[in-house]
Amino acid sequence: MTGAITITVKALRACVLAAERRGVPAAALLGPIGADPAVLMDTDAHVPFAWVAQAWTQAPLLAGDPAFGLHAAELVIGKGSHIIDFVAQQCGTPRDIFQTISRYQRLLMSHTVLRLEVAGPVATFVHPPDPIPMLRPPHLEDFVVAQWVLVCRARSRGFPLRRVTFLHARPPDTREHERLFQAPVEFGAHQGAIEFDAALLDIPLERADPLLSSVLLRYGDGLLATAETVQASLQDRLRSHLVGHLPSGGASIEKAARALGMSSRSLQRQLQAEGTAFKDVVEAVRHDLALVHMREDRHSVSEVAFLAGFTEVSAFSRAFRRWTGESPTAWRRDNLAPAHKARP
Repeated sequence: MTGAITITVKALRACVLAAERRGVPAAALLGPIGADPAVLMDTDAHVPFAWVAQAWTQAPLLAGDPAFGLHAAELVIGKGSHIIDFVAQQCGTPRDIFQTISRYQRLLMSHTVLRLEVAGPVATFVHPPDPIPMLRPPHLEDFVVAQWVLVCRARSRGFPLRRVTFLHARPPDTREHERLFQAPVEFGAHQGAIEFDAALLDIPLERADPLLSSVLLRYGDGLLATAETVQASLQDRLRSHLVGHLPSGGASIEKAARALGMSSRSLQRQLQAEGTAFKDVVEAVRHDLALVHMREDRHSVSEVAFLAGFTEVSAFSRAFRRWTGESPTAWRRDNLAPAHKARP
């Protein structure tokens, strides 16, 4: 869908590989989202986040693995497939690894923020909520956070943690989280993060190759320059505006144009030059917001309709059926995130 949030195909590939290890064929995940298996071979590709969110929601259920995300991270660690993986394998210190991830975050996801924070003796690597609240399925969040830890542990004699926090709700069984992280784990936090002693940032890592690292960084910078040119598009700026203003009637092209500092006609013309239209970007944002909120049980269907910018539940239901082929209630029953219980 035009204007949709995108994410590195690495996230989809890891999900498929981990599911196949559990006996789930790739077609069971790729078929329902309409993804061509060939896309998994393009290491630099981005795919719609909606694909990845659905795959990471369904795979743990089909695999029967309540700790699917953690096990997927353990499966792929050390098996580089993305420029960030290759650079991280050559970094000299954990600080270099976290700065590399932050530096190339746009190569991971079109709308995301990752940052390293240091306050006295404590360091924290943080993945705050995305522009669309609670965007990440729980198992995908587990996968991402676990990778941060495992990539450091794979090349050091130890990388103990002070604390780990997750945005998602506490799962019924947390034993695998405790085993992998070996630190207090908190759920339902305001951000996903790992907290550790700041002194660990500068410990030397094994098998570092500064020369190879510099070559890989030049290649990564080239990819980043290309990606940022694409991602700085008008439709991305429009999307950011719509996410925050849809519930208050922000789907008006006049309001959006004013917020972006241009006339409605100019906005239409520039979007057309990017191969899209205002109504298509609005549709994409509504679609993404709806699926994000419907995967949780904290909002009723009518509340989700409002958050997605619909003034009538009936109009939302018709749009939702057009997007998914199901009513909102039926879709939520089959796609509710495992950590959430259905509303009574």
